Amino acid sequence: MDIASEVRSIASRSFTRHIDDIQPETVIAKLGVDYIDIACVAIDLEDRLGIELSHAELVRLEKPTATIADLIGMVERAKVMA
Repeated sequence: MDIASEVRSIASRSFTRHIDDIQPETVIAKLGVDYIDIACVAIDLEDRLGIELSHAELVRLEKPTATIADLIGMVERAKVMA
């Protein structure tokens, strides 16, 4: 499974949304999630992919314009660094 699919799958489960609702262009704030929800997704991604996402990066996902594509990009960068 590629990184984008993995992120979408984990976010779908954690945010209790259908996978079709979790597209790269989906604005995270419109999903009605908070930082704790984002942190749970990050922990799942870290465990599954053997990466580390920083608190500073995750805070950026709370911005009203942050998208699933932003999360995917963070994970891809972390994967390169791992």
